[in-house]
Amino acid sequence: MASSASTVSAVATAAIDPSDLSTATTAATADAQRLELGRRLYQLGLGRDGREIGARIGAGGTVGLRGGAVACANCHGGDGRGGGEGWVRAPDLRWFALGRPRQRDDGSRRPGYDRATLGRALRAGVAADGVGLDPAMPRYDLADDELDAVFAHLRGLDRGADASAPPALLVLLPERDAAPAERLLDGWRNCPDPAAAAGRKRPALEVLRYRDWPQAVAELAARERAGRVAALFAPYLIDAEAELAAAPPPAALPLLLPVTLRGLAPEAATVWFGLPGQLEQARALIAERPRAGRWRLYRDPADPAALAQARTLAAELAGRGIAVEQVASLFDPDVAAQPEPAAILALSPLPPPTTDVATFAALALPAANLDWDAAQAWRQRGVRLRLAHAYPPQAAAAPGQWIGPQQAWQALGCELLAHLPPLPADAAALPAWRRQVAALPPLRLQGWFELPALAPAASEDSRVNLRDWPDAPAH
Repeated sequence: MASSASTVSAVATAAIDPSDLSTATTAATADAQRLELGRRLYQLGLGRDGREIGARIGAGGTVGLRGGAVACANCHGGDGRGGGEGWVRAPDLRWFALGRPRQRDDGSRRPGYDRATLGRALRAGVAADGVGLDPAMPRYDLADDELDAVFAHLRGLDRGADASAPPALLVLLPERDAAPAERLLDGWRNCPDPAAAAGRKRPALEVLRYRDWPQAVAELAARERAGRVAALFAPYLIDAEAELAAAPPPAALPLLLPVTLRGLAPEAATVWFGLPGQLEQARALIAERPRAGRWRLYRDPADPAALAQARTLAAELAGRGIAVEQVASLFDPDVAAQPEPAAILALSPLPPPTTDVATFAALALPAANLDWDAAQAWRQRGVRLRLAHAYPPQAAAAPGQWIGPQQAWQALGCELLAHLPPLPADAAALPAWRRQVAALPPLRLQGWFELPALAPAASEDSRVNLRDWPDAPAH
């Protein structure tokens, strides 16, 4: 064995040309110098030979500044993630964000940057699609080699900015209509911390605010490759369920307690401690009436999620020999005049009743599809409303006190944070940590609710809470 190793070493040594070593060393030195120049330009506004670079800002480029006053890090942050200075919001400059297309707030789409369009943006203030950048963005006086150095530094931010950071719990929050998500985040950051008395620190939450789902997925993939995400903690996915199904996060990345009304397809994400979504709730309502020989599924044609759920349920019912009809209106005279009574399930938000058709004996629906005024009107016409909830909406210890979705997710999130094992120090320990999380006992909220890590295997979800609206007892 030693002889073979010596032979391999001798052959390798004999094959090396000293000039090759010199060339490789020179190239490595040039790369290091380029990266260092890029870092100084980005962080300090210092160019080649330590000169202060000049730049112009304002309408027409009338204000001249130099050096540190126009350093990129002032607005975009030392790690390139973006931020703001004064009233200006600066975008993410890491290359995975710059190099990909993105959608602007006004709905327009700009293509990804390359070296040439980056140079035009930095020197002339023109975006990749030819649109002028904000006057607050400096127009820099950069030589070609300085521009190459900035380009190299931005690409390096993808790899090196947080390479040594330990894995974190990541919270996804949308930038638009974010008030409910922000309130949840504030609640989780201010949870009671019983673990602190035992000397154990609760895991910190790192936040990623995103404007569009493809941007979030790109960011997640980059962080996952770097081993910087232990799990997504209660990602706020209301109204993003379909987007997630079309562009799922990395397969190995678990979603702990996702905040979603529609629910998530199992193939779209690895979900632990997930509340049953609307499809599971609909199945529970169907399972409650095993002798129903006919179901009518109401779905609004403008509601794509409801249409998809109706297709799934119709196939399941047909497979069990149960007649099923999908209807776009609860008030079609032909539907109302059917001599054979049918169980009616509303997969879209419940509309108010009209006065020109016969009423139904009962309506079943997921609770999120109930409009209070419409429900009152149905009740006044003698219709029984049967609701499915993702959790018991009233605590046994306080039967007159209703628990809203915001309270439920906040309480469950605090309970989960209190029981998570300590986060690993590096990416190599992530698989073992995730196995520990998957094996945690159910989250138990005293006198109220239990939520297991994994959903039951049965198609009808036993966690769904069924009750009449408004005040019949749960069972």
